[in-house]
Amino acid sequence: MKFSKFFLSIIAFSAVCTSSYAKNSKCIVIYESQTGFTAKYAQWIAQELGCECKYRKDIASDELKNYETVIYGGWIRANKIVSLSKTQKKIKPSVIFAVGSTPAYEEVIEEIKKSNKISTPFFYFEGGFDFEKLSSFQKKILLIMKKQVAKKENKTRQEIFMVENLGTSFDHSSKDQIIPLVDFVRATK
Repeated sequence: MKFSKFFLSIIAFSAVCTSSYAKNSKCIVIYESQTGFTAKYAQWIAQELGCECKYRKDIASDELKNYETVIYGGWIRANKIVSLSKTQKKIKPSVIFAVGSTPAYEEVIEEIKKSNKISTPFFYFEGGFDFEKLSSFQKKILLIMKKQVAKKENKTRQEIFMVENLGTSFDHSSKDQIIPLVDFVRATK
């Protein structure tokens, strides 16, 4: 008798744990990443929401229709969110996030939203820069840009940041930055 009560309590506890940690099958995070910062944020978000996380090229268009909430994240190149337009041809993301090396200045966020014509809920996360992972050509282009911006008078905050940091590697990513996005998604369920 004692054994069966103990056994039943373990089964009940296991059921509670399984249900609270089960994957949220109605939500998915898909992402595009070059040096790993966006992938890191995508995985953190998926972990917090208990949902799947997939690289953009690893999911088929017809698969995306199985989800109520699609969160798309991409890195920034010239104020554009990489592969966002390709993703939007497949499905309209419920939430979009972008990861850039520049701090989350209001003017940076507004320019990204404008350049990408975003009307969907949008979140920006400061990531970092891994100069070593770039090709020789990419490194040369960035260093030329840095020299040009350095000569400019009356630089914006973003340009000052570029001059100080382009050509170096740094990581400003933080799991704390995902809290507003995670809270937003949880509130909309």
